[in-house]
Order: sequence, then structure tokens, then C-alpha cells
Amino acid sequence: MKRILITIFLLFTAMAIFSQDMSSYMNEYTRTDGTVAERLALLEAVRGTGRTGIGEFYHDALKYFFTRLEDIKTRTDEDMAERTAVLLCQALGAEKYTAAAPEIWRIAELFDIAKDTSDTSTMQAALIALGDINAQDHVPHIVERLNNFNAQAITSSETIRRARTGRGDWMHKSAGSPARHQGLQAHIFCFD
Repeated sequence: MKRILITIFLLFTAMAIFSQDMSSYMNEYTRTDGTVAERLALLEAVRGTGRTGIGEFYHDALKYFFTRLEDIKTRTDEDMAERTAVLLCQALGAEKYTAAAPEIWRIAELFDIAKDTSDTSTMQAALIALGDINAQDHVPHIVERLNNFNAQAITSSETIRRARTGRGDWMHKSAGSPARHQGLQAHIFCFD
């Protein structure tokens, strides 16, 4: 009986220590005077620890990300914000954290490849994360977004330039092969 009580006590103690540890990371991440670069560095450090079971931390970090969009003032900040969004989407997908589906979808909308964004890996990471977390409620939105993208006429000179250079169109990143695009669609729609 003592062993069971000691085991339960140690389990709860470990959980309390672990949650306090993540709360200190979250407190540091949510500092109002923190910069985009500092928040990205913190997320990279957390991800580098290899911890699992911290989907709630990543979800809270993504929610906070949306509240600090006004901090993005320079091109460097934009690049770091895109890297932050990719990291959070990948981490939430790896954690299979389904509660984050609405916020991940917001990332897909914010960094829509049809808009004027420079790094198309952000929308791609968001769509893949939605597939990883089995976000079936978002499938109609994903299908509509991909269909709109596929049907969109290339009219603006900026869109044509991005399509030619592979920037702004992740389908062209693999030497113009539509296989990359089909692979993404297959990945998104393979729900368990």
C-alpha cells in the first residue's frame, strides 16, 4: 500500500514540476516587451528539448502569436513570424493537438499563398498540420482553398513572377512538378 501511495505521490509531484516548468516558458514567451526574435528563439529552445505532451503549450503560444501581430514591423520580423508559425504548426501536428485546429486554420488563411506572402512553407505547414491532427471539420475549407488556388488565373505580374521563381507557389518548388501538390492533398485527406 505504501508503494502505491508513494508512486501516486511521485507521479503528481512530477506532473506539478513539469507543468510549472512549461508555465515558466509560457511566462517568458508572453512577456509584452518580448520581440518576435526572442519568442522564436524560445520556441526553438523548447522544441529542441524534444519534450512531448506539450501540445497545450504550443496551442497557447499560437493563440498569443495572433495577439502580437502588431509587433511585426520589419521584413526580418515578417520572416521570423513566418518561421514561428511554421514551427508552431509542425509542433501541434506532431503533438496531434486537435483543439488547435481553428488557430492552425487561421495560420493557413493568414499566410495564404494566393496573397502576397513570401514564404509559402507557412501555409503548407498549416495544411499539413490540419491533416496530422485529423481536423475533419476543416476539410471543406481546405478543399475550397485548394480548388480556388488551382482555378485562380495568373493575371498579376507579381503572381506570374512568383510562379516562375517558385516563390508564392509551393507546387512549383519541386521543379514544377504537380506531384508535390498532389502529395500535399493526399497527406491532408488521409484521415484515420
